Amino acid sequence: MSNSRPRYSTAYQRYVTLLLLSVYVFNQADRSVFSILMEPIKNELLLSDTQLGFLAGPALVVLYVTLGVPIAHFADRSHRVNIMTVAIGAWSSIVMLSAIVGSFWQLVLARVGVGIGEAGFSAIAQSVIADYHAPKERTQALSIFMLGIPLGSVVSYLMGGWVNQAFGWRLAFVVAGAPGIALCMLMNRTVKEPLISANRAGSNEGSSLRDALGSIWRQRALRHLLIAQAVLNTVLSCERVWLPAFLIRTQGLQTGRVGAWAALAEGAGGGFGIWLGGYLANRYGAADQSKQARVMAVATVLALPLVVIALWYPLFYFAMPFWLLSFVAMFLFLGPLFSLVQSLCVPATRATVASLFILVQVLCGSIFGVQVLGMVSDALAPLVGSGTALRWAMTAASVLIPWAALHFCLAARAIRDEVSLQIIPPT
Repeated sequence: MSNSRPRYSTAYQRYVTLLLLSVYVFNQADRSVFSILMEPIKNELLLSDTQLGFLAGPALVVLYVTLGVPIAHFADRSHRVNIMTVAIGAWSSIVMLSAIVGSFWQLVLARVGVGIGEAGFSAIAQSVIADYHAPKERTQALSIFMLGIPLGSVVSYLMGGWVNQAFGWRLAFVVAGAPGIALCMLMNRTVKEPLISANRAGSNEGSSLRDALGSIWRQRALRHLLIAQAVLNTVLSCERVWLPAFLIRTQGLQTGRVGAWAALAEGAGGGFGIWLGGYLANRYGAADQSKQARVMAVATVLALPLVVIALWYPLFYFAMPFWLLSFVAMFLFLGPLFSLVQSLCVPATRATVASLFILVQVLCGSIFGVQVLGMVSDALAPLVGSGTALRWAMTAASVLIPWAALHFCLAARAIRDEVSLQIIPPT
């Protein structure tokens, strides 16, 4: 089997990266549009914060927990573009069907179905991007791809907020899901399976799930990165999912204005943070991967005071810049993290290892973050009111940030040690 890396034109590499970014934008928009619609859905269906937390968290990850790693493992040995195409069409259709739900449990089923987007797209897309780019280009390419998270929030906040305000939350689900149908058709016709994958398709060499788990277990760097991103994503998920409800309850704003402000804070802040993470990693960590982990540690430490000030500053217009800066700090880790993951693991296990990282990230963020926060908010609401209860619950989540920073520091030390011992595999 040839180990040479196939050459693609720069223009085609950019096209594939930007198309996958576009899909990821609507993947995230389809998942996060629920956040801006939580308050009107709560009022119409008479739901509690605990139920909202379940819909925003565990209901969404059930299918991913069941299928995410097996699909990624299968994708490492088969045609990844075809798998992504099917997943895009499926989750987009299910989002549109969310418009006809009439009860909590019907909405649960719809949210479970949307989870197929995580199961069949994001981890696989990362492995495709990694195969299209040389190691020195991966951080930048994956940072561009990760822009889909804040950009998806911008789309969902603006579209969901104004469509709900004008026409109601049901039509917002239809508008959110429709673009994915066109994108899956475009991907199927224009994106080629990377030849490096085609050369190994059908081979068992180095592609077992045990090998993927072994890569994480053998390398202290990967273990610390796994813990760090799980903890930080728990905080990030809490702030992202509950921010619209927090602004509605504490500021009395309508969904249109909330969507605009939340889109500015998370979209501009998160987008700049991801770009900055990729830039700093390429500038200072291209020759020393341990520096990339140290950059993530510093940014994570800075996030704690920014989040606390944003939550407790009494003047709305002065608090919003702190929300923006907090998202810069918390999103900065995404590009360098997944670039390191793709570089540290065995190439034939890239989609599977990325899926395991996303699995832990999603589980911690959705269950220990979003769901538990809703339960804490419900418990405190009778004592202090719903707005203040949500503020205290979001503050409690932020105290986990130093734990994540510690493991980024430990990952930096482990990378330095493992490079010297030649434990880290070639890329």
